[in-house]
Amino acid sequence: MDAIVFNANQNPYIPDKECDFDKEHGKVHLKSHFIMNGVCVRFRGWLDLDRLDGVGCLEYDERRAMHEDAILRDQIECYNRQLRQIEDSKRVYRDVNRQEEMEAVRRGIATGATRISLFSSETQAR
Repeated sequence: MDAIVFNANQNPYIPDKECDFDKEHGKVHLKSHFIMNGVCVRFRGWLDLDRLDGVGCLEYDERRAMHEDAILRDQIECYNRQLRQIEDSKRVYRDVNRQEEMEAVRRGIATGATRISLFSSETQAR
């Protein structure tokens, strides 16, 4: 059975240098990828190490969005396949039960209707 798997220790993306202290003296340049409100974004910015202020922005991350979309589509297909299997097994079970009931009716062993027919024949005899 397939299941949703999340491993925080495994990054499926190519790792970039996400924290760079060497690019500019006195500043740290940051990159961070995450999903915000269902949208894959990339934070890019810098922070002044002396003043502790900086500038940053969020950008749409199309490459990772396509990757997440592919994962979602695979997961939906897996769920749909499992639902079809369950529905098929239910259909087979119902068909087998119908065949057994029809066979019982042919043999004269009706289910549920036997009591009614017996009761009505007793009523007719009185």
